[in-house]
Amino acid sequence: MKIRTILMSGCLLGLAAVAGKEAKPETTPAANAVPSEAPYPDLRLRLETWEMPALEAAKRLDSVGKAEDLAKLRTECLGGLPDVSLMLSSAINVGMPEKVLAESVTERIFPTEYQPPELICGPQTFSQLAEKKPTTFGGWLENLAGHATPTSFETRNTGTTLEAEISRATGQEKIWNASIAVEDVRFLGRETFGADELGIGMPAFSCFRSTAHLRLKEGQWQILSVMEPPRGLDSKPSDKRWITLVRLDLQE
Repeated sequence: MKIRTILMSGCLLGLAAVAGKEAKPETTPAANAVPSEAPYPDLRLRLETWEMPALEAAKRLDSVGKAEDLAKLRTECLGGLPDVSLMLSSAINVGMPEKVLAESVTERIFPTEYQPPELICGPQTFSQLAEKKPTTFGGWLENLAGHATPTSFETRNTGTTLEAEISRATGQEKIWNASIAVEDVRFLGRETFGADELGIGMPAFSCFRSTAHLRLKEGQWQILSVMEPPRGLDSKPSDKRWITLVRLDLQE
């Protein structure tokens, strides 16, 4: 009797094991595959910087609440608003979620260190001294010394540089994360240090720079920055404002 019970229990356990194997669903490679991301599209990033009077810019910005308002303002600027100028206009294609760079620059070399001028100690006759007799302090200094000699140099790029990195915004359609940096450097002129006759001068540059991390919606203009234009050599504040707009478009 005991042997029969043991045999029946073994049969039941075997049937349960077989049933468990049959109930277990078969897995296929297709079922386990992770859905792949959509291919990265071809995008075009555009950037424009408009100059307008500061008071006008403040009034206009008060009326910009939606993307449509900003598009309307840009259309008016394109139509020729008084005292409005397009200062910068750049575009760059983005085909991969990596950093892209476009630049149009001129490399300028300038001295950073000078060797002081040397006194003229050679013998001179009375007639030579009379002929070179200076009438001003500058003339006297020029007779005594030559120009300072540059001994060390550096370079600086002048022009426009646009750098960007675009990636998808997770879970949002037609929305992109953008890291943008734009820089415009211009040569203003030469500043002289010490007496003009020494010839010790350095170049002066202006720099306009905007760097931001923002979200862009395809096909819509967005404000990147509103800034005073770079000041000149006199460092006087400007009554103008530079409004920089940015836009991302899907290329068909």
